[in-house]
Amino acid sequence: MPPPSPSCSPSPCGSGCCVSRVHELEEMLRDQETRSEQILDQELKRHRETYSRLGAGEERRDGAAERQGPGAGGGERGSADHHHQAEVTQRED
Repeated sequence: MPPPSPSCSPSPCGSGCCVSRVHELEEMLRDQETRSEQILDQELKRHRETYSRLGAGEERRDGAAERQGPGAGGGERGSADHHHQAEVTQRED
C-alpha cells in the first residue's frame, strides 16, 4: 500500500482529508484495472495468434497427408506416436 498522501496529515483535519484520500485510492484502482485489462487483451491476442498459426499448420499437414495417401505425411507426429506406442508396449511387458 502506498504511503499516505502528504496532504493528509495525522492531525484532525475533518472528513475532507479522508474523502480526498479515498478519491486518490479510487483513481489508483481504476488505473490498475485499466492496465490489467490492457495486459489481458495483449495476452489473449498473442494466444489467439499463436493457436491460429498452429491450426493453420495442422491443416496444411493434414492436407498433405490426404494427398499422399494413408500413412504418409505423418512427419514428427507419426514418429512421436510410434515412439509412445513402443514405450507403452515396453511397460506392459
